[in-house]
Amino acid sequence: MRTLLVIGLSLAIKAASQNAHGQDTLSFALQGNVFGHGDNLPIAGATIEVWGTDGTNFTGMSDARGHFSFSSYGEQRFISTNTSYSIRISAEHRYSVVDQISTVGLTESITFVKEYFLSVAKPIIDAAPIIFFGHQLTQLDREGLASADTIATILNDNPTMVIELRGHCDPDEDTTLAVRRGEAVRHYLMDRGIDGQRLIIRSFGAREPLWENPITGLNGRTQAEVQKAMAWNRRVELSAVSFDYQR
Repeated sequence: MRTLLVIGLSLAIKAASQNAHGQDTLSFALQGNVFGHGDNLPIAGATIEVWGTDGTNFTGMSDARGHFSFSSYGEQRFISTNTSYSIRISAEHRYSVVDQISTVGLTESITFVKEYFLSVAKPIIDAAPIIFFGHQLTQLDREGLASADTIATILNDNPTMVIELRGHCDPDEDTTLAVRRGEAVRHYLMDRGIDGQRLIIRSFGAREPLWENPITGLNGRTQAEVQKAMAWNRRVELSAVSFDYQR
């Protein structure tokens, strides 16, 4: 199953000439706006990170209008001549966007004006199965291996996707099992050729029960119902956190 992330961006270039004395007065700037994909509403507090091939890096945030700007101030210049830049725009609970600009070979002052649209990050549980584990176990059983194979297929179909492996345990287990379950899935996916940098382990212990909490929500239930609730909480589930992975 392929997942398509639609990202809209536009680029406007404004040029200004050198001064009358022919001196090199090239000045470059980067500015733009960050919006929500789908609703086009401005996103305040988005982080804009910029890295230059000259070794420079700088970070800014969008304001209440979703606007950001990196302009020259006297001798201080964010965007330099003959330099290429990688840009990453991110916001909480949104997929990140990556972009590039370059001043290499430019002979006129330019302001790069961008618009970025960030999609809401959604779990990929509908596409990827949840992997369940036996009591006190971290090994993948036959069903777990089949589920992990499905996840590997999803990641191969979406080569820029980065995911969280969200480990859980039941209240009767040591919370370290949540981490070890995530590690077991990560190791298996890496054996299937998935780059480990695309697999982030996050432990939730027993804090987020998938079914009713066996401690507070199963009073009066049968032992079989309690055990079923416990089993549902011994799991690794997945969530896509970005689509900006690059080899």
